[in-house]
Amino acid sequence: MNADGYEVIYDITNEHLNWWPVYLLAALTLLGLISIPFSTQERRRGAIGSVGVFTIFSIVAAGFFAMQTLHLQDIKQALHMGRLQDVEGVVHDYRKAAIGSHAPDSFYVGNHHFYTALGWGAIGYGGEEDISNRCVKAIYSQQNEIVWLAVRLSGCNGE
Repeated sequence: MNADGYEVIYDITNEHLNWWPVYLLAALTLLGLISIPFSTQERRRGAIGSVGVFTIFSIVAAGFFAMQTLHLQDIKQALHMGRLQDVEGVVHDYRKAAIGSHAPDSFYVGNHHFYTALGWGAIGYGGEEDISNRCVKAIYSQQNEIVWLAVRLSGCNGE
């Protein structure tokens, strides 16, 4: 990823693999399960139901965090192995997600439709808020997820 002549505004390869949510949810579930034998008979029935609901929630949440982390790991490996594609051109139909939403930013370069990977920030955290009509270089996955995006500082495609 050569950044000479570009201002990098999006790079999910700098994100870290976060397993702590999975470990935290597993520890809380285990703590709840351990506490059941120490409860009174009346509280035990309610505790089993509460721990059961919390356990199901924890498994679903841990699965979500694990899938996101594994997806990021796959993207990093694909980049390292040279299995990602790149494109350079002018951005059109740029749609920035609302602040606080979990929707991805999206845009077109030529006929290619791209979007940011969910959960890994939005375009512009590097300072550029609107990339409409700007010349960019993008590295992207087979699913058209932007992995790396930079705005060209001058010209476009040798202009």
